[in-house]
Amino acid sequence: MAFSVDVEIELVAGFLPPGGAVELRGDLFGWGPGKTMTASATNINIYETTQPVTVSVGDKINYKFWHGDNSWENDNLTDNTQNNRYYIITQTDYDAASATIEKIFNNGSLETVINQPANITFTCNTKDRSITNAPTNTVFDNVVMAGANLPLKWPDGGWTNVGDTAKVIFMYDDGTNGDAVSGDKIFTKVLTFPKYSSLTIDYKYGANFGLSTNGGSNDNEAGVSANHYLKLAKTTESATVADTFGISWTKDLTKVEKLGNTLPSTYLLEQNYPNPFNPETSIRFSIPQESFVTVKVFNTLGEEVATLLNEVKTAGTYNVSFNAKNLTSGIYFYTIKANDFSSTKKMILLR
Repeated sequence: MAFSVDVEIELVAGFLPPGGAVELRGDLFGWGPGKTMTASATNINIYETTQPVTVSVGDKINYKFWHGDNSWENDNLTDNTQNNRYYIITQTDYDAASATIEKIFNNGSLETVINQPANITFTCNTKDRSITNAPTNTVFDNVVMAGANLPLKWPDGGWTNVGDTAKVIFMYDDGTNGDAVSGDKIFTKVLTFPKYSSLTIDYKYGANFGLSTNGGSNDNEAGVSANHYLKLAKTTESATVADTFGISWTKDLTKVEKLGNTLPSTYLLEQNYPNPFNPETSIRFSIPQESFVTVKVFNTLGEEVATLLNEVKTAGTYNVSFNAKNLTSGIYFYTIKANDFSSTKKMILLR
């Protein structure tokens, strides 16, 4: 099998230095260090390698490309049915005893990256949350972030203590480094994603990294690949993301639309439409002046299941799209807070 990957965006962005290491990783190598790829003799943006395999028609080859500084590709690059890239051996491949796979790292183009650096404030709420495999009520002594997009990095398999401390980013709950309130169990970290970063930020939290209270593993927020995903717009310069430890969710900053230029006279939260809904609905709100706006969704237990908006918005009327494809049928509540205004309404997800 012949593999090639175009890393032009990674080179232009400075994520990969000229001549830097690029590897093919995947099932063929146990998802550890893989096959080193070399720059093409005719195009320095293309890295290539070949790998002998023993396969049958219909076999699936799962793989991803990786480059130095432990930067993996994002998930769902072949389709949204699984995280890894894959290739299925065809009869034509089998008859020819060869297959050629040509890809672009992260499927990148100028349409799939941000046009400027983006400062994102990540908050992770640990109130009443549990660490996987740790005893109930274990105290969160630290929270770390890991991910696929620089400055985030993925630790090596197993998230071991040795050598991985430099690959994770520690968050704060001491009122410094962007943290709003010391000791409120909401950990905070401000990260700057450089120009040409992917529009999809793939990340995950871990608790009590390197401590005996980590439940037996530093990768202890949720199951393997149960990650968080943040969808940026090309023009995103700053935003705040409110996560809850152990609840994986895709947050899409492109799903907030300003409607016209009319200035409302009062704050207003409208009933979602359609309602009941399955799985997507729209929530409209109005603010008469520039406000820091938070729109969240909760289940009937009062647990936060989604943060749809958490940033400053200018005066106007907005529409927020909410997709509940990962939630079960039932009653949910959505709430808005903007300056001194707050309002809550009920909606029904009906499968």
